[in-house]
Amino acid sequence: MGGDSMNTANTSSLLIALPAVAFGMRTAAVGPLDEALEDLEYGDWSRAFEVLVPLADAGDCEAARLSLMMHEHGARLFGGSFAATPSQYSRWLAASQSA
Repeated sequence: MGGDSMNTANTSSLLIALPAVAFGMRTAAVGPLDEALEDLEYGDWSRAFEVLVPLADAGDCEAARLSLMMHEHGARLFGGSFAATPSQYSRWLAASQSA
């Protein structure tokens, strides 16, 4: 019986989210990394970098990889630059190689 109520809850959540996806609206991100990925998906590069930097600074491997990529290739890929201090660059590089 518990499974039926769980399936109903999952189905309800999906039905609520589908119209948002179908019409290009953002859905609620689960965490900061998800929020940054959603920002990247919707082309909000500055916001994505703003969310990624604290995560990368804290040692998050995926955030560090994305921050490095945006810092190193921002002009070419995103039409703008994304600043990092030399110490941030070093920390991000180390964190990105940790996994």
